[in-house]
Amino acid sequence: MKHSRSYQEVTRRWYRPVEHTCLECGRTLREALTLTRRTVITLGGVIKLTHAGYRCPDEQCEGHRRTRASAWKRTHWRGLA
Repeated sequence: MKHSRSYQEVTRRWYRPVEHTCLECGRTLREALTLTRRTVITLGGVIKLTHAGYRCPDEQCEGHRRTRASAWKRTHWRGLA
C-alpha cells in the first residue's frame, strides 16, 4: 500500500468561479462542495490545487440547484467529453 507523502513548503491555490453572485437573485455564492483536489509537483515547489463548486445559499432560488465551477474547470471538462 502506498504511504501519503508530506511536504514542508506547500503553496495552496483555489480555483473559484468568475461569477461571485447568483444570476437569479443576486446573493453571494457560497462554497458547496469540492470538485477536485490535486497535488502538483514542479521544479519551483509543491502546489495543492482545490477546485470548488459554488451555489446560491437560498434553497428557494432557481440558482441553488446549479453548481458554478471555475472557468478552467469548465473548459477542461469540455475537452474530456
